[in-house]
Amino acid sequence: MRNNKRRAMLLAFVVAASALAGGCGSQAQLADDSLISVEDTEFRTATASIGDLSEQIKMDAELYSAASQSICSKYEGVIFQEYAVKAKDVVKKGDLIARVTKPDTDTKAQKQSNLEAKQKELETMTAYYETNVASLQSQVGSSSGHERNIASYKLERMQMERDYILQNCRDQIEQIQKEMDQAQELPEDVNIYAEFDGQIDGITSIKAGTVLSPDRPIGTMHDNSTVLVKTKYRNTLTYGEKVTVYSGSGEGRQEIQGTVVGADNILPEMQATGATFIKLEGDYNKNALTSLQVEATGYEIKQVLTIPEYAVTESKGQYYVYVQDGDQLKRRHIAVGGSDGTNVWVLQGLEEGEVVSVQ
Repeated sequence: MRNNKRRAMLLAFVVAASALAGGCGSQAQLADDSLISVEDTEFRTATASIGDLSEQIKMDAELYSAASQSICSKYEGVIFQEYAVKAKDVVKKGDLIARVTKPDTDTKAQKQSNLEAKQKELETMTAYYETNVASLQSQVGSSSGHERNIASYKLERMQMERDYILQNCRDQIEQIQKEMDQAQELPEDVNIYAEFDGQIDGITSIKAGTVLSPDRPIGTMHDNSTVLVKTKYRNTLTYGEKVTVYSGSGEGRQEIQGTVVGADNILPEMQATGATFIKLEGDYNKNALTSLQVEATGYEIKQVLTIPEYAVTESKGQYYVYVQDGDQLKRRHIAVGGSDGTNVWVLQGLEEGEVVSVQ
């Protein structure tokens, strides 16, 4: 429903022709049901007919990875060499992710040296604190009043410091010993492999020769057996609704069917996530999901009277059409119920089968 220059020019021509036909100096007044001759004017027409009206909604979307897991070595003290994958690669369970080697002889010798040095440090620190604690205990026993209070305070602080320092030293010794024991028990193959079918989210920048451990992630990956698409238009789609998801452009464009599996309109306000989630279905290239767009039907009205949108003219909030009556056009006001961008729903003013002028 719009004012169109072509229609305006056509109607101006019709009005002018009518005015001339009415005599020189007369002014044409177009009112409802007035007839205008268009015998010598070419114009396109459309027939009012019963049909369906629907709204198509388009919205941007993005991939959502809900189950990303860290990629780590199973073994302590192994040496990273290189990656066998890159971000966005699709992998199968058992595929090689990173090449890793066992520590060499020099590394083992260094750990042994570190262990011996730390054990020596523990002996030295133990003797140091034993001497100082004994001295402060003697001061507490031989003093009184304010001096005794000061000595007691120093003794308490010294004992706290001793406990912390010696325990930290024991923990380091235990860790080194654990790493040495694990190195002796390492299997021949210490490479890192995919533990499930999925896709690599990303990998960290690690230099060759870096020592790995089970608590040091080198990347993340997610299970892509179920792919979810996320859109922020939370109040537009409903739970269980079928939608179409388009990915990419040009020759690589994919059309994928999906189902809304999570939407805020079925949740209390306090539990709303601010997004809608769509599960992708059918066969598609999981490794080429880019520039995602979701299309869905916003509303659908069945079996109503419709005419093309270009047949309707709006003026000051009123809508009207030009109905063909023989070789004449009759302007007629109508009531409209909505538009899907192509056709207009006519509530009143037209009957099925009537022919209207189209811009």
